[in-house]
Amino acid sequence: MRSTPDQSVTGNEDRWVLFNREFSDGSPIVVVGRAGNSLINERLATSHLTIVDCIAEDDLVNDWGMPQHTDRLYAIEDKLSEKLEALPGQAFHIASVTGNGARRIFFLHDEPVDFSTIISGLAAEGYRFASSAAAYSEKLHNLIVPNAVDCQLDADRQVIASLSENGDDVDTPRKTDFWFFGNSTSLKGLAADLEPWGFNIDRWMTEESGAVLTCQTSVNLTSFQQLTPVLVAAAEKRQVVYDGWETVVVGSDGIVSESEQFQKPTSMFTKLFGAKKN
Repeated sequence: MRSTPDQSVTGNEDRWVLFNREFSDGSPIVVVGRAGNSLINERLATSHLTIVDCIAEDDLVNDWGMPQHTDRLYAIEDKLSEKLEALPGQAFHIASVTGNGARRIFFLHDEPVDFSTIISGLAAEGYRFASSAAAYSEKLHNLIVPNAVDCQLDADRQVIASLSENGDDVDTPRKTDFWFFGNSTSLKGLAADLEPWGFNIDRWMTEESGAVLTCQTSVNLTSFQQLTPVLVAAAEKRQVVYDGWETVVVGSDGIVSESEQFQKPTSMFTKLFGAKKN
């Protein structure tokens, strides 16, 4: 993570996190949100917030309400950001939300902006465009701002993808190590909390400032969708830092690769794998 916040509209130097939400009817929402920028966090409740709706034609929307060919909209996002960069005041592209037949692009901006003029020149096959002001609320915050579980699951997802690319059968259970940092008393409490989930302390790090907990688990996304909220909540409860996990590569034949080990901690993953907006 950058030591100073990215002040650009595009946020190319910030981390973008992919996460999921649902509408009240259970249909999916896919969100790509900008994470960890203190300038955005400070201004969310006070600056102007505008949504640019990229509304798909009916034949581009699947049975779950997800618009297809959203790659046609990546250039639209870039053009919108370029327009805002050229205007007075500071602006940020903070999220893109896909579902219910549209991709909705959220912009935060200090000064009023005539978005109707900006979007009048946009064109993408199968889409039409509209814009509207949005009122900040807790519900909106929870939709577009990734929380700690979202960020961790996004890192998990990327590591699982890397494992798969290296020939891992992610459905095969194996010893998997999880890294935590904090004082020894808190870490012992953490280990006790996680024992019902099959965790035990594998080893202590220097001066017991950190501990590696281990369990037998498959490393597919389904497993981590269950495990990650438990781990994040346990770390928050004990006020320790959960710093990701590592495992060996296990092939479909059950053979462990001696040359591949994926890979501790999440802070390292963040440097290596930035979630792209598109």
